Amino acid sequence: MPHQRGFSLIELAVVVVIVALLLGAILVPLNTQLDQQRLSENRARMALAKEALFAFAIANGRLPCPDDPATTAAGKTGFEEFVDIVGTAANGQCRTWDGFLPGVTLGLGNLDNQGHFMDGWAAAQNRVRYSVTNSTVGGVPPFTKSDGMKALTFSQ
Repeated sequence: MPHQRGFSLIELAVVVVIVALLLGAILVPLNTQLDQQRLSENRARMALAKEALFAFAIANGRLPCPDDPATTAAGKTGFEEFVDIVGTAANGQCRTWDGFLPGVTLGLGNLDNQGHFMDGWAAAQNRVRYSVTNSTVGGVPPFTKSDGMKALTFSQ
């Protein structure tokens, strides 16, 4: 009987185990590096959003109303939303006090196809949430009313 050349099943199994260990050793640091990169990207995007909010507040004397998640189906996304008919920047009546950061209103990039600002992971479930207090002074929400913040005084 002639001698057959090639590898035995045991030798092939040992090679597969070694290759799997090497790949595992390479992929774990790579995954950690990707997470660090996404975290850095997220910090940069949040700093950009903060600057856009400050610029909006300085220019308008108020904060923008949140983008209402309920109106996403109607195609009206990425913009601040006031209460229908009665809500305006003059009276600060927002449609919702908790929703998404109005990326289009703030002139931000990194938006999804519906105009929502995305975090560093940029997945659909990672739209940046945004809330404004609905506290009122004299029946008016000062943080979302035009020049409403000028009249506020703060005490310690």
